[in-house]
Amino acid sequence: MSDEKKPARNSRTDPVFARLRGLASAAALTPEERIERARRAGLASAAARRRAREEAGLPEPARRRADHPQPSLEDLEPYLEEFDRLHPEGGFSYEERRRQAILLLKIDLAKRELDR
Repeated sequence: MSDEKKPARNSRTDPVFARLRGLASAAALTPEERIERARRAGLASAAARRRAREEAGLPEPARRRADHPQPSLEDLEPYLEEFDRLHPEGGFSYEERRRQAILLLKIDLAKRELDR
């Protein structure tokens, strides 16, 4: 065995102590403070991604618009029936059925586009 001593850990720079300080400070936060800290971290992360995208010369990603038109019930009716036929066990809410019908509609439109 060696008589060499291990270097003393510096509590200011050692990653282990830094992690413990972070956990201790997080435990001391109120729920509102945690929410605010997470919100600020999310904003900082988004800003960093935006800067990296701009530096690389990449365009802004396409955003989904809330006012994106949804298919009418008349358009979805055959696809709702198809979904019900595929899943006779039922147990799905109307919203789940509607989302699945929209997916079936999109698949059908994509197949039609490929067949052209």
